[in-house]
Amino acid sequence: MALLMEHQFRQLPADRQVETRPFLEAVSYLPPFFDCLGSTIFAPIKADISGNITKIKAVYDTNPGRFKTLQQMVEAEKEMHGAEWPKVGATFALMWLKRALRFIQVFLQSLVDGEKDDSNPNLIRVNVSKAYEVALKRYHGWFVQQLFKAALFAAPYKSDFLKALSKGRDVKDEECLEKIKKFLINFSATVDSIYDMYTAASRTASYFALGCSFPGKLVPPKACESIRCSTGLYRTHGAKQSRSEVNALRGVTKQRSTHCSKFQCPHASASFPWIP
Repeated sequence: MALLMEHQFRQLPADRQVETRPFLEAVSYLPPFFDCLGSTIFAPIKADISGNITKIKAVYDTNPGRFKTLQQMVEAEKEMHGAEWPKVGATFALMWLKRALRFIQVFLQSLVDGEKDDSNPNLIRVNVSKAYEVALKRYHGWFVQQLFKAALFAAPYKSDFLKALSKGRDVKDEECLEKIKKFLINFSATVDSIYDMYTAASRTASYFALGCSFPGKLVPPKACESIRCSTGLYRTHGAKQSRSEVNALRGVTKQRSTHCSKFQCPHASASFPWIP
């Protein structure tokens, strides 16, 4: 548990603004968390966290006064980049970083809540699987999803994970879980604030300014040339769609069609990475 408690996140002020410098300092100690999960399948997530922290810090260092909070940084980039936002700069890096942070949040909260496989209570597969489903699965292609399923079988026992989290110290599971619960107070508040920030920013973004035809109120960026329904449907932006195709596409918004639950961009590994 020392891995988390030694570098806690700050308590947020009343306005829930996340100060950039303290945030970057705290989050920089999180990549080793994925070493505690054992499997090398988490190595790319660990590398992504480190890479995205570096990108955000590079932008912050250009003008610390202007980018004192993450909210100020995102709003400034939205004004600077226009239609290219949010697929550029610190905004895009933070978008991916927050997903990895959500994975950690959901996983640890699941442990604290006592969620487990009754037939194998010392395994953490249920907790890891829940975190992946909530935070990352929708942004990964089929192949990566299958790799993750295989990695679940190599997940450590809960007791071994908690010992690794405590840097090898012999700490009772109950004591470790209590410390995780304390860590989650400020950490969860920070992650939730970042997600809320992107939700609010997306509401004000002029996606239709890109000139694409798309059902609902979301329009993909210029970089993506087509969309694919999970049934195998391909469409170029702006092309006319049949009623059945439109209904399938709307599965991700209101109707959630039984045969289409998400979109996937064939030009990227993520499903609509510009959506929070």
